[in-house]
Amino acid sequence: MDFDYFEQAGALLFGDNWIIPAARALGVNRRTIYKWKVLGEVPESNVPRLRELVAERKAALGEFERGLRSGRRRPIQR
Repeated sequence: MDFDYFEQAGALLFGDNWIIPAARALGVNRRTIYKWKVLGEVPESNVPRLRELVAERKAALGEFERGLRSGRRRPIQR
């Protein structure tokens, strides 16, 4: 995967300071992510986990959106 695409995903999932949370979520050291940046590529073995993270965030946002539409004004209980 191209690092720029990965970087975009990281920022969308974790915000501006995405590197450390992304490293934790992928089970790698943050230095590994910096190495990928230098190489310009992220190993394909990380793509399945990245897909899972995107799906989890999408589901959470969908649940939140449904709550907004229904008039919910309190946090979703987890």
